[in-house]
Amino acid sequence: GVVPSLFGVSEGAIQLVVYENLVRLFSTMIGDPSLASAIHFVAGSMSRAISTLLTYPYQVIRSRLMAHSSSYKGLIDCIQKTKEEGLSGFYGGLVPNLTRQLAPAGVFFAVYHIVKQLLASYL
Repeated sequence: GVVPSLFGVSEGAIQLVVYENLVRLFSTMIGDPSLASAIHFVAGSMSRAISTLLTYPYQVIRSRLMAHSSSYKGLIDCIQKTKEEGLSGFYGGLVPNLTRQLAPAGVFFAVYHIVKQLLASYL
C-alpha cells in the first residue's frame, strides 16, 4: 500500500488548485464582498468533491492492498481485479466518504479566509 499512498499527495494539490480557481470564478460572478465567506465555503466544499472524485480510486486500491495483501500479487494485480468489478469497484463507498468530507472542507476554507483577512489587517 505504500506506492498508492504516495499518490495521496496529489489530492491536496488538486484541491488547492481547484479551490483557488473556484474562488476567483465565484468572486467575479457574484462580486459582493459580503458573501466572501460563503464563496470560500462553497469553493472549499466543491474543490474537495472534485479532488476526491479524481483521486478516490487510489484510496480504494491502497485500502485493498493494506487490508487484503495476501489476496493480491501486487499493485498491478489489485488494479486488474478491481477493474473487473467495473466502476463500482473503484468508487464503492464514495457517497459516505463525500458526506463525511464536504462540510468540514467548506468550514476549513471559510475559516482560513477569515483568519487570513484578520492577519492581513494586523500586519
